[in-house]
Amino acid sequence: MPKRYCIIGGGIAGITAAETIRAHDGEGDILVISAEPHPLYSRVSLPAYVSGELERERVMMRTLRDYAERNIRLFPSERVIEVRPRIRGRTSGGEVKTASGKTFEYDALLIATGGRPVEWPHDEVVSERIFRLHTLDDALRLREFFNRHPARFASLASRRAGTPASLAKRGESARRSVGRVIVAGGGFIALELAEIFRTKKFDVTFLVRGPQFWSGKWVDPADHDRLTDLWKKNGVRAIFGDAVREMEENNGAVRIRTTAGRDIVADCVAIAIGIECEPDFVPRKILGSLASKNLEARLPNGVVVNKYLETEFPNVWAAGDAMRCAADGEPQGSQNWSSAVLSGQAAGMNMMGEYGRGTRKVFRLPPRYSVGHFGAVLKWENGRSFFKSNPDPEGSPRGG
Repeated sequence: MPKRYCIIGGGIAGITAAETIRAHDGEGDILVISAEPHPLYSRVSLPAYVSGELERERVMMRTLRDYAERNIRLFPSERVIEVRPRIRGRTSGGEVKTASGKTFEYDALLIATGGRPVEWPHDEVVSERIFRLHTLDDALRLREFFNRHPARFASLASRRAGTPASLAKRGESARRSVGRVIVAGGGFIALELAEIFRTKKFDVTFLVRGPQFWSGKWVDPADHDRLTDLWKKNGVRAIFGDAVREMEENNGAVRIRTTAGRDIVADCVAIAIGIECEPDFVPRKILGSLASKNLEARLPNGVVVNKYLETEFPNVWAAGDAMRCAADGEPQGSQNWSSAVLSGQAAGMNMMGEYGRGTRKVFRLPPRYSVGHFGAVLKWENGRSFFKSNPDPEGSPRGG
């Protein structure tokens, strides 16, 4: 009887696992349940798409025909609400239920749901003026916004900030600016959003809750100083140790009051305050005891796996942003594209069991990756950061 593989998540980790399985097991039933309506696309290409450097066809990595040719069953726009694992004698499997009422049986299950944006308490206040960049739909919405507001866009917020003469005295480019944006957050996607809006001639201000980007965990002080100098050279302001307290629409603009008492007026707000990686439909017996300890300590969560990407429950694996690998002690994640691809390959091989000729593939977190920003590169290698002025990015922080 053909083995039934169920993969929750249609991003790069999930699809890599599905295609890895199909390359070795031509008979197995492979189904992919994806919350998104689109086939696989490149998350790392979203900034270039929004900026107009790439067209949509260059962003898409697979078509529906590709899935059909590989005999991979894709179920788009399906949200999983429950996983019911079970053990019967010497065999184990289970079923997956979706919000639309579908039920899928599995022999081997992969959780590759990526992450979801952290909820922001102000999302519904002026929703038409709040932007994110997590999905293709987010990118489509941003691109439409820029198409509707070309360089001749008259910014009410910019006019309120002062006269051209007064702005010039403060070194601000009122004549060149077509609008003002607040980028709330201090991570990779915040960097991408800031560069996109600056390219579109917006005045950009970072609003970061912590004392520096990444809360000081990933970048040493010298590299962070170089980063802030880079922002100054590109006309980007940064406010640290502050956050939005309340927000309202004010005569066509967004008025923000911060926890430190600042009063800021902008045309729109770009949100990049992090992602949550623990799937809400996964039972605790799959998440694992280490994940529960992390939850109590309020540390980043996910599905805890061993070096083979196995959970504590039989025949359930995890890959991509959703997994936390505890191979070397404390569970660690790596939310970048390279990690998503490599974990998808390893999970696919290990899910096959005898179909993979009995060999088990060990997963290791990638030791290095980098991100380009305003012509420079921030590079991480073995936990250390390096700031480079010439762009040669190796792998993007966008995972899946």
